[in-house]
Amino acid sequence: PYLGVSCLDGGRLMPDCHDCIPGLTAASNCTHLLPETIKLRDVIMGHSLNRFGSRTCHLYPYLSQVPLIQRQIDVGQMISQDRPMRILDLGPYTNPIWNYFDEDFCPEIVVGVEPCGEAATNTSHPWMSKLLPCKSNSSMQTHLVVAPLTASQYVTSDHFRNTPFDAVVCIGCDGHYGPKMSDLNKVPRPFHLYVEYPPGYKPSLKAFQQKKIRGLCGKNTIPIQQKIYMFDPDQYPQIKPHAPFSLNRTLTSYKCNALVLSERECDPREESYGGMACMSEMHNLHSVQDKLLYPSGPGIEESNQLVMSMPPRVNKCVLCDDIMAKYKIRKNEWRTPVDKDSKPSKFESYHWLTFMRNVSYGFAAVAAALFILTTRKHFKHQRLLSYKALLACALTGSLGCMSLCGFLVESQVDERQQDAALLLDQAAVSHHDELHWDALAAATVARRLLHAQSNKTLIDRKGLLFRSVVDYNIYLSAALRNAAYVKYPSGYQYTMDECPRHLDTSYSGIARNQLEPILPSLRSHGFTELNLLIDMFPFTVLPSFGEISPHNFRKKILFDFGTNGFFGSAKSLIDMYEPFLHFDEVHLFEPDFDQMGPPISYRNAYNITNHQTYVKTGTRLHDDVLIILREHVLPEDFVVVKYDVDEPSSATSGFSMEWGFLADLINSEELGLVDELFIELHFYYKQIKWGKKSYGTHSMKQALDLMLQLRECGFPVHAWQ
Repeated sequence: PYLGVSCLDGGRLMPDCHDCIPGLTAASNCTHLLPETIKLRDVIMGHSLNRFGSRTCHLYPYLSQVPLIQRQIDVGQMISQDRPMRILDLGPYTNPIWNYFDEDFCPEIVVGVEPCGEAATNTSHPWMSKLLPCKSNSSMQTHLVVAPLTASQYVTSDHFRNTPFDAVVCIGCDGHYGPKMSDLNKVPRPFHLYVEYPPGYKPSLKAFQQKKIRGLCGKNTIPIQQKIYMFDPDQYPQIKPHAPFSLNRTLTSYKCNALVLSERECDPREESYGGMACMSEMHNLHSVQDKLLYPSGPGIEESNQLVMSMPPRVNKCVLCDDIMAKYKIRKNEWRTPVDKDSKPSKFESYHWLTFMRNVSYGFAAVAAALFILTTRKHFKHQRLLSYKALLACALTGSLGCMSLCGFLVESQVDERQQDAALLLDQAAVSHHDELHWDALAAATVARRLLHAQSNKTLIDRKGLLFRSVVDYNIYLSAALRNAAYVKYPSGYQYTMDECPRHLDTSYSGIARNQLEPILPSLRSHGFTELNLLIDMFPFTVLPSFGEISPHNFRKKILFDFGTNGFFGSAKSLIDMYEPFLHFDEVHLFEPDFDQMGPPISYRNAYNITNHQTYVKTGTRLHDDVLIILREHVLPEDFVVVKYDVDEPSSATSGFSMEWGFLADLINSEELGLVDELFIELHFYYKQIKWGKKSYGTHSMKQALDLMLQLRECGFPVHAWQ
């Protein structure tokens, strides 16, 4: 038996001793195997009885003998060289791979998946979970797990989904009994693969041939190391009657990087967004050493599943539930808006909003809310309900929808100001009653109303917009103060070799502990609670913390790359910072100049420059973001960068501009010029229609791992949306 620390209740997983070891049933208090495993073990024991006269799981005793264990010795050496931290050992039988590591190698966890687990544990129990001190450093431990079930069963378990394995071992891989290639496909990339089998056994040869491996790991995958074994059949007479072909064997190691990008798959010279995205990703691959941001192809769905298995709802908000309430209505009733002369119904606007949204009539939903607001002036409660209904604008992400809201607010400015004040007063009461999410939702609606008023909402210290920004920060901080607000998958699948060398760590404490949390989906609490796909307000910015004084900087400069209209990101960012810091310069970069002009009040208050141009990555010319920063900024400036450059209708190759830009930035000296960064990393996320065709080379888990590690390094980075 392995010396180490285990739970008093031996069927539970270390270190918290709460969950059952995979393969044990919770109903039996973690003491009984799954029925499917029991049936499989009965079959194995029946074969053992026929072959050796004893009913045990030791069907292949010769596998523990020299020289057959040379296979495990060789794989142990390969793993010790490659240094993966989370290792999945499929079918270890009597030879778990952890017995063959170098003494100076100490992985985090090794999971042996073996239905006959007692062969691996060397005890009467076919399961195990122990923390074993490392030989090279007794202060460190390796978690050894033996899970008594099949590979197909294990890859559907929560333990598998929450453990980002970076190595898979399959010695004696059986193409008939398993593991199957479909099981290996569930392992998120990247990972090391060590596969060994007898080529004379046709099911294994077919299952693990080079073509299938390339489908698993990427089409450019080639063997890293390979060994051929030809064992003497005279040493193993017991094998001859059963499987004489099994003494000639092949061991191959691969790196499943899934780097699907190549010059043959996209053309960086193409004059389109697709060409610029290709250039950005090419620069990432060829010029940046840190593989954290490399494009990944196969396995993105499995990688996403690691994140999406987290609870989809992370808090409770009464007002949010109210907004999302569904009211039954006949399908043809949407054609007849509320009668102007009828007696108002308390939930009239909700009624229309929810129905219109459910039948995909986003504009009709807004029209219904507008109807209520323009005809029911004297019913304040009705108007407040309808303002909540106007959050439907964000569901569509449509400029037309937002302009409808803007028209409403501009047409009745005084009333909207009064109602925004009412909402802020309501939020203050909720905050006092510690209903922080209700306060935040009410402040959000007020903020959206005031944001849409264009000329009338120049932010000043006496205005409601100023109050709404300050109050929003207070309510956001209060709502997020609960540490249990968000839960992340355990461990990083994509790891950063080291923190960026040129990072200014002056804000490390704030970046790690005080900014708004990055949610697993990289969307906002507005998306989580209200399905708001576009949400430009859920941020706590650096200057909102008193220890950062605007007077300490030569200039305060905002760079907005991918503005897409002044009343979108540009105005949101200016207003977000103004209560704490006034920008001396604002640079807006957007090739499409429609709706880019700021109103007179903002032109007079800010030094705003519109740059009608594309930006690129890696050219080191005037259109390169790093060159733009180098030419406009000094180290003593406070610099905010927002980068959201995408065009999904043109992104047919699956590549994205942002990944290449971020890789370039964090590996450059110009990183030291940037104090705060907002960036939207696009990745495969079919639930919000980010498809494989447009964004199929990166996963949600990769984006989450990257952003969290940058925060841990002390970089104030925000997930823009």
